[in-house]
Amino acid sequence: MFVTRYKQKHPFFVFPALPVCLLILFLCACGIDNYIYLYPVTTYLNWPDTNDEIRNYCAFRTSDTANNSSASGYFQGFEVYYRIYRNLTTLESERLRIDSYNEDESTQAMAFDYMTSTYNYKRLAGSHRLSEYPLIPGASSNRDVYIRLYNTVNSSITAGIRVYESGENSTLLLDCGIPRRTVGGITRNNDDYSFKIDYIQDSDDDVSWSSTPTEDGRLYAQFYVAAYGYDESFQSIYSELFSLGYITLDKDYENR
Repeated sequence: MFVTRYKQKHPFFVFPALPVCLLILFLCACGIDNYIYLYPVTTYLNWPDTNDEIRNYCAFRTSDTANNSSASGYFQGFEVYYRIYRNLTTLESERLRIDSYNEDESTQAMAFDYMTSTYNYKRLAGSHRLSEYPLIPGASSNRDVYIRLYNTVNSSITAGIRVYESGENSTLLLDCGIPRRTVGGITRNNDDYSFKIDYIQDSDDDVSWSSTPTEDGRLYAQFYVAAYGYDESFQSIYSELFSLGYITLDKDYENR
């Protein structure tokens, strides 16, 4: 669990007329620690499958209920981060390092910065929420979020970031639009910011170029999700990370 800690500071004045008991209570109140807890996501609804395009997607259950209970007024919703890899060896090696950082209590609070600074993960956006934060706004109860990069063959299931009451066959609560990348700190609603292989350029900073590409030309996008909010100073805070696995990028999927 990600814990952000703040210490309240109270002015210290002593008036002779104050009863001793009130003075003692006042002194005891000084330095009380306040904690803001953001609960991470703990349930994924699908672990992406490299060889089955129908299951080539990410999905998770939000943790709105717990966050509304523990961090009302601070909790804002959920953010998703990604990085594109040219082979699975590099992806899995870096994911293990991030997960290790995230699971160790001594480094847990720094896991988000470790992911975004050391490994340059970028924020996922949706074509309907390009300039709105967070990607998935908080709600009063838990919901199911599905992230699909492709339309599926012989199916009505299409690319998008969608929030459902409970599963894809339930009530659609929010459509965030087509998944969009963040490149050079910018995201726009066009193919240059899509996950289509032909639009991924050598200079794009959301791609791990140091590794050898796969022979079949596939790429892989690894995703993490974190609960998001802000503290009393309106500084961004994040929960522990939760790995959603990777979605396979394949040119055969792109013209559907």
